[in-house]
Amino acid sequence: MKPVSAILLAAGKGSRAGGFKPLLPWNGESFLSKVFRSMKEAGLFGEIVVVTGFRSDRIEAELRAIGADAAFNPEFEKGMHRSIRRGLRALRPGWSGALIAHVDQPQLEPSDYAKIVRAFQNSARSLARPCFEGRPGTPAILGFEHLEEIEAEPDADRGCAYLFERHPRDVLSVEMDNPNCTKDFDAYP
Repeated sequence: MKPVSAILLAAGKGSRAGGFKPLLPWNGESFLSKVFRSMKEAGLFGEIVVVTGFRSDRIEAELRAIGADAAFNPEFEKGMHRSIRRGLRALRPGWSGALIAHVDQPQLEPSDYAKIVRAFQNSARSLARPCFEGRPGTPAILGFEHLEEIEAEPDADRGCAYLFERHPRDVLSVEMDNPNCTKDFDAYP
């Protein structure tokens, strides 16, 4: 079985959301707490690292309360790719895949994370992403074999979408029951 770790991105400004995304409320808890809890309840990750950046001091207490390991990205303004690299560097050795989750997807449940992870683990492909009715979504899983390419790629705000474009034969598309894998909260509420 391929071991999978996870990175939860919570470093950006989230200026389009109308508030600081990690601490926006979601059914009695914060976005950060809900996403982390759902990932943890999936029970399939070797570890989960939260990448912080903008206003990291505001979420330190929340991270302690939920028992999350954090990696600070001082260069968060250089885009999502920089935060992904920072998170990958913070993971303990031994992972085969790293799930890249976004703090602005509190509507995903443990079963959603479990479905994408199990599909990746049972496949020979090195990249996986959820889809709903053929539309690609997130969170995606990046195989360890792409680490060198990720390290060499210039920073951008598109994350690692380039991997899926450059390596279409390595991509596993996992059809999901939850359409929310194609949505995030750039506008809230």
